[in-house]
Amino acid sequence: MPPSSPSSARDSGPDAPAKTGTPAEPASPGSPAERELRRQLEALQESERALREREERWKFAIEGSDLGVWDWNMVTDEVYFSPRWATMLGFEPSSLTSRLEEWSGRVHPHDLAETMARVREHIEGRTALYVSEH
Repeated sequence: MPPSSPSSARDSGPDAPAKTGTPAEPASPGSPAERELRRQLEALQESERALREREERWKFAIEGSDLGVWDWNMVTDEVYFSPRWATMLGFEPSSLTSRLEEWSGRVHPHDLAETMARVREHIEGRTALYVSEH
């Protein structure tokens, strides 16, 4: 009989801790659990396909309109600036960061208070669209 290693002696016996993290048995083919997992996987794949299609339509609409666009994620505070937005302002798209200051720092100081008031109105839901020319 081989000598017990410290871990094997510790991991056996009535006082040994219960093992956790053991993978569950796979669902048997055709079981309700497997059918449900397949249904959820198919739904997820369909959602991903639909999202890719919407993103492509949005991309083509923006590029075809020749408009400069920026999109602010207020959760992460990151901003997407379209390449056209950058070139309209005379910049190379790769020279911009994804920070809001790339936009707000370019608003004329005399226009900034009014512009930010319009942003707040839109965020608060008091306007359907944010529109500001400055």
